[in-house]
Amino acid sequence: MHPKKLAHLLETTALVPKILVDQVLVKLQPDETLGDRLVADGHVREADLLHTIAEGLGVRFVTASRLRDVQVPSEVLACIPLELCERHDTLPLAWNREEETLAVVMADPGDKDLLQREAGMKALERLVVHVALPGPIRGAIARLYRHERPVEATVASGPEETCSLCGTPHEHD
Repeated sequence: MHPKKLAHLLETTALVPKILVDQVLVKLQPDETLGDRLVADGHVREADLLHTIAEGLGVRFVTASRLRDVQVPSEVLACIPLELCERHDTLPLAWNREEETLAVVMADPGDKDLLQREAGMKALERLVVHVALPGPIRGAIARLYRHERPVEATVASGPEETCSLCGTPHEHD
């Protein structure tokens, strides 16, 4: 999610104080994202941030720990080329042939229509979008597409995996 969009959402929901978001935005490196940095610095828990984003966008979320363990069949990975996955911080998760539905996880679900156009997906294909932070998506892409071994976790996730906003563990199903 674009830093300004996320900053606005955080300001609207008061999950993270605006002054803190502004301070983090100023220090943000070109290869960093606001969400990943807020979580890594301990300003907000991953599950709380993802819950807020998902609720604001009307989608579900997937945590870093789930993405570290996710297994995706090669025929599902073939639905979206590696270059598009990297460009849009997107990972296909599952394909339902009967319903022509592709489940994906994206850092910015606002890119959904652009992704469908660029991937040449048929209008009949329905995209079911989940949201996650970019760092964990990038790690899963490297592991699943490039067969790279996971490096150090890109998102700090403490022992608590339950969203403190709604009390649900890991993700919203």
